[in-house]
Amino acid sequence: MFTKIAKASVRSATRGKVEEVARCVVMATAQPTRRARGYRRSMDPLQPWSTDDYVNHTFSVTRFRLGYDQDEVDNFLDRCVAQLRVHRGERGQDPQEAIDAMRAAAEDRSQGWFARRTTKWIVKTMESMPTTVPDALPITSSEVASHTFTTTRMRDGYDAAEVDEVLDRLIADLAELEGGGRA
Repeated sequence: MFTKIAKASVRSATRGKVEEVARCVVMATAQPTRRARGYRRSMDPLQPWSTDDYVNHTFSVTRFRLGYDQDEVDNFLDRCVAQLRVHRGERGQDPQEAIDAMRAAAEDRSQGWFARRTTKWIVKTMESMPTTVPDALPITSSEVASHTFTTTRMRDGYDAAEVDEVLDRLIADLAELEGGGRA
């Protein structure tokens, strides 16, 4: 996973977004996104979901019918998963692993000299950044329930019904954790 992040970062870095890429890589290690990999999880209400189940869940992609903006859904679910991890006392992936993967990508001779040089600069920038993700933006079950997404019709989006099902489960998990339970 980290090599994919490193190579994607190098491509983006050449477009002048180096600091943003470094910040995104650190955030990605703490809150993995659903679009890189995934599987379908049954919506059995008796079977509890782990934070990894939420992270790895994939949605059907719609076009020319009602769907939710993919990036908006992914970013919102990343916030929700981060909050679940805080409630459950879990840790995300270690950002140092991302830095090590970037360092390995910087030494990869199959890339051009500019990509290697840019990657080395990204590694220096990442090493100077704090390695912990702040707990800003805590989210409650009522906020999840009242959140609305931008709808799409003429471009790719996630199936609205599937997203709503996952959000219903997420609301129940967050409400139980807020009430002192162990979801």
